[in-house]
Amino acid sequence: MYNNAHFCLFLAIFSLCSTLALTSCEFDSARTSGKTLEPVTLQLKWVHQAQFAGFYLARKLGYYESEGLKVTFLEGGTNIDQVEQLKSNKADFALVPAESLFLKNSDFQMQAIAVIYQQSPLIFVSKKDSGITKPEHFLDKTVAVGSLDGGFLEGIIQFNALAKARNIDTSSITTVPYDWSFKGLIEGSVDISPTYLTSGFIKLKHMGVDTEVIWPGDYGLNYYADTLVTQCSMITEHPDTVLRFLRASLKGWQEAVSNHEEALAATIEQVKEVNKAKEADMLDSQQPLIDTGVNPIGWMEKKRWRIMHDLLIEQGVLEKQMDIDRIYTTEFLVNIYAGQ
Repeated sequence: MYNNAHFCLFLAIFSLCSTLALTSCEFDSARTSGKTLEPVTLQLKWVHQAQFAGFYLARKLGYYESEGLKVTFLEGGTNIDQVEQLKSNKADFALVPAESLFLKNSDFQMQAIAVIYQQSPLIFVSKKDSGITKPEHFLDKTVAVGSLDGGFLEGIIQFNALAKARNIDTSSITTVPYDWSFKGLIEGSVDISPTYLTSGFIKLKHMGVDTEVIWPGDYGLNYYADTLVTQCSMITEHPDTVLRFLRASLKGWQEAVSNHEEALAATIEQVKEVNKAKEADMLDSQQPLIDTGVNPIGWMEKKRWRIMHDLLIEQGVLEKQMDIDRIYTTEFLVNIYAGQ
């Protein structure tokens, strides 16, 4: 966990800087005291798995109920667009890739209220016996990232950023389409593949494939990932609902990172086809991505959003500059952590 003295100083400084995170969605922070449970829906980023353990615990342990909320989880999937679910009012809140705040938010209709994955789980893997242990070893190799117009978007964005950070000439690197099955990597036609520490890496491990891991974060490329968002209209019209939902959710995540067994049990109750070992591995791998020891769980910083924005502009993924202050708000986070 983060250092208490440091955090107290951080909050004191933050309270003096009320303009640190200007947003387009202002709200009245007064709380209501309704006795009936208010229905709220959260669209998950994927199907039920340990990736969402904090939300499961918030519901199981009664944190949402104590805040006057009845929360329903909607599973994600290959054909489900979390942002569209939010904008079409099928969900009140959604967990989305951080890039969505830029790529699917040109109308500034939604804002981030917290980042669950403070660090991106994206990694590059190679087979253990390949001798590929650092970005410089990518030269003259085959990497399964695809292209910007049809590949693994997050993978190719971080591949290009990693190459630039290490001054690597990518002209000698062969890129091929991404394959979620890792067939090319296993059989040897692919040398390196992007994947997630929390999923693909675990899949390979359980398939008996030993891998080397290259994490962009070790080279100064620290990007946000799973991000909790809601519509600006929700923030302006129902600020107390947003505050209560986020407070209970963060409490669930604090419990999830400190109590592995409880988080695993809550996850198992949700998963349809349970592989307990895989879910346990996911909990272990995601914990340092969520609780970094630097900031409180869920925290956001403008400089981190700015880095992501500039990277998307530089690579031509984002066509025009966006107002960073309009894609997120820390006002709920400040209220919640100041009240603890």
